[in-house]
Amino acid sequence: FYSPEMVLELLMVVKNMRILRFVFE
Repeated sequence: FYSPEMVLELLMVVKNMRILRFVFE
């Protein structure tokens, strides 16, 4: 069971990873 704060942090990390992948490709 995840707390909303943790879920939001994970979503932000996923967004950052997508952005970095998009930039470096």
